[in-house]
Amino acid sequence: LGIGMYENDKGPTYSISADSKISVRISCQAARTIQNPNLGFLIKNEQGVTLGGFNLHMFGLFPEPLKAGEEYTAEFRFNLPRLERNSYSLHPTLADGFGRDGIYIDSIENAYIFRVDHAHEVYGLFRFDTEVALV
Repeated sequence: LGIGMYENDKGPTYSISADSKISVRISCQAARTIQNPNLGFLIKNEQGVTLGGFNLHMFGLFPEPLKAGEEYTAEFRFNLPRLERNSYSLHPTLADGFGRDGIYIDSIENAYIFRVDHAHEVYGLFRFDTEVALV
């Protein structure tokens, strides 16, 4: 597996700011046939707490089976919430299937480390995108 993070459609980055449009690309090469390939990743903070994760099947994407030797890349695009200033890591995973019926094929802990640097106040792990009005 290989993984990269890109901010606002620019090159790879290891330091990002809050409210950024993030792209995470994960690539793999099948060592054997995978009938129901499912690429995904988790985002964890410095203490190892999982903040969230994504995978292809969550979004209704069910790729064709991968044959041994075939390469495969998925790209996930999302707006990063306002996270506390800290280091975070991406943990990519390749599975055959989804959930309890899935078989994990490969996973890499702390495959990509990045830092969030910004001037926003965050109480807790992240700040919700919120609108406030006095009524």
